[in-house]
Amino acid sequence: PRSFFCEDCADSDPSAAAATWEYEMVETLGPSHVALLPGIPHDWLFPRCCACMHHGGAGTTAMGLDCGLPTTVVAFFGDQPLWGGLVEVRGGGKMVLSRHVCDDNITEAMKYCLSPAAKEAAMELKKGLADERAAGQGAEAGAAAFDHQLPLELVTCEVCSMRDRHEAGDTRPRAAEFTEVNKDLRICPVCALLMQKAGESIRLEPLRTADWSRTRGGILYVHFIRWLKSFVKLFRRMIQGGQEGGLCGFFIGVVVGIFEFLVFVVVAPFIF
Repeated sequence: PRSFFCEDCADSDPSAAAATWEYEMVETLGPSHVALLPGIPHDWLFPRCCACMHHGGAGTTAMGLDCGLPTTVVAFFGDQPLWGGLVEVRGGGKMVLSRHVCDDNITEAMKYCLSPAAKEAAMELKKGLADERAAGQGAEAGAAAFDHQLPLELVTCEVCSMRDRHEAGDTRPRAAEFTEVNKDLRICPVCALLMQKAGESIRLEPLRTADWSRTRGGILYVHFIRWLKSFVKLFRRMIQGGQEGGLCGFFIGVVVGIFEFLVFVVVAPFIF
């Protein structure tokens, strides 16, 4: 396997690499014609290659495909398996998980990347990226996909939704920035100001749909507090229903409160 990697490098001159601070690391690798270089700009290196192998970062993968290079992704972290898997599904290369790396699968991946089929698939991916970029659809399509999957019911102003208020030229309620504690409402700054000017007593807290900075213990504590609040809200629904609609309203409040409580218990671990 070592000869497969290095036989084409036998005539290269590593003198320039010897001047780099990292060169001492190479001396333990064996062959004198293998050189470890510091960072090299992808847009300079990739056009000089017939294929590439890397860890599959989004930028590196995109640059390799922009150059029409069959790509082997050795994925070990984060989103790298995603990009490597997409490249392999489209036939533009191979993906190998770092924990499964061995001589056989690396050799197989490199041989495939040198095949005409891999080159053809990589050129198709290059053309697809170029067409999207020329049409201005790459970023636009990504933003549209993000917007389509955004859970608007969790981030928009409830007062705007009830009163059908929108920003000029928009068809959606304003984004909520606060929680009105007394009424348990998500509200935007505009509605908060209008409520304050109308003389209503309001108590605002920053809206947090998720807080990724908490430790596991903190998250469990937050779950417990929110569970208690949801339980209290169940009884509040019963009392409000009874006050507004008598016995019938009471039972409606019970049903609504229990439903909201169960929804919170099921959904909370995925949101908070």
